[in-house]
Amino acid sequence: MNTDKILPLKKEFYRIWFEFYKISLQSTNPTILKNLKQSDEFYSSWGDVERTTFNDWWDSHKHLFEEQSVTILDSQSLRIYSDSLILEVPINQSTTVLLKKIRQLIDEQQKIRNRQKKKYRVITSQFQISDRTEPKLTILKDVLNVYRDVYLKDPSLRGKSLLRDVYDYYKKRKRKDHQQLPKTIDDRGSSNENDIKRVTRNLRRWIQWGDTITLNVSRGEFPGRY
Repeated sequence: MNTDKILPLKKEFYRIWFEFYKISLQSTNPTILKNLKQSDEFYSSWGDVERTTFNDWWDSHKHLFEEQSVTILDSQSLRIYSDSLILEVPINQSTTVLLKKIRQLIDEQQKIRNRQKKKYRVITSQFQISDRTEPKLTILKDVLNVYRDVYLKDPSLRGKSLLRDVYDYYKKRKRKDHQQLPKTIDDRGSSNENDIKRVTRNLRRWIQWGDTITLNVSRGEFPGRY
């Protein structure tokens, strides 16, 4: 197996995870606070997230997301049984993390061999996107922006008021290519009440997703089901 350290997904995914984790740390929701206590060991290697920016943090924490940790060695000649695994296990990580990774690798290899897939890359990074699926990056970015930069600043906003503030937010963004409204919340200036209801409904769904992703992240899962 190739053991070069690479990022399984785009850097932007990890930035969004970082930002939602920071949101969870600032939350007063009792469930989220309880989850954070339980996931404290899981996130211990992230350090002081609240007092830093993502770019500064990334320089010293990128390795957490690179493919590393427990590694499958490919040598067939060293195996006593053909249907087995040879693992290289680093001992400078916590036993809890390593055992979790070993179980994960065994489960994945069993699925791979049962399906007889020839080309399948096992992701071995310590922190991974949930369910081995790659969520839509554009949606996650928009949900984060609206949830963090508009809704959380005034959770009392609803309906047309929330929509107005979201539109103002996009208009005031510095980069022109970031000022364009996402299609799902753009009513194109329509006065049709059905159009307005559609976009406010989509916007309300984004807020719900923001709540759910924050909850998932607080227990060590990103993005999780939302």
